[in-house]
Amino acid sequence: MRDTRGLFIVILALEVFVASYTCSQEPPATSNALEEASSQNQHPASSEPGSLQNKNDKDGKGRIFGIFPAFNISEQANPAPLTSGQKFKLFARSTYDPVTLIAPALKVPILQAVEGDSGFGTGFEGFAKRYGVALADGTSSRFFRQFFFPSVLKEDPRFFRREEGSFGSRLGYSLSRLFVTRTDSGRDRFGWSKLLGTSASSSLANAYYPESQRGKRASLLNFGLSYLSEAGANVVKEFSPDISRKFRKKKSPEPSPASIPSN
Repeated sequence: MRDTRGLFIVILALEVFVASYTCSQEPPATSNALEEASSQNQHPASSEPGSLQNKNDKDGKGRIFGIFPAFNISEQANPAPLTSGQKFKLFARSTYDPVTLIAPALKVPILQAVEGDSGFGTGFEGFAKRYGVALADGTSSRFFRQFFFPSVLKEDPRFFRREEGSFGSRLGYSLSRLFVTRTDSGRDRFGWSKLLGTSASSSLANAYYPESQRGKRASLLNFGLSYLSEAGANVVKEFSPDISRKFRKKKSPEPSPASIPSN
């Protein structure tokens, strides 16, 4: 019962913060128009983070393989830095995306079949607890790593695709982004936001995980798994355009002789 209360308190607190912060970031219409005009004067439309993300989402470019949300990807070498409000919108957009909400529901039955009870219970109650835990894990991780610490430490939470160079150099670059990040001033340095955000999220999990899955050992395990999963995600983010292009080429039919116009 204590596990359930802790879980709902964590989720409720995050939801209230998201709602209150979003409302506080909504300016009056006249002010918004002035800010947009000022932004367009200071930066070209193609380098403005918010408009780029909206355009990419409509084109399917803000998603890996057109499905999985990856709104923190940037294909620009030197984009304009994100404001704290834009970092928060990045977190909120990823958190409330339908795929983000559906994916845990597909993963939970597999975990139930493999792990059994594991302190969550069985049946619908076990499913609901696991689903809530998965949502809380993802939400807290994104909150600390995409918004809170990047805002406090002036770091950029985006993944900057390289898309050029050999396979080995691009693979090494993708994995190096686990420990190296870009600051709002455009310089590379150690990624404190990832380290502190992952630590905070792993520690917070002790408030709502079952008693058998709490403590330092469980926190260290969650910490390691978080870095491991991000390593795989970074590689996919870097190479997904290449994979998509190869599939499109395979699906493109060769023109038949009859379709080639004769001179």
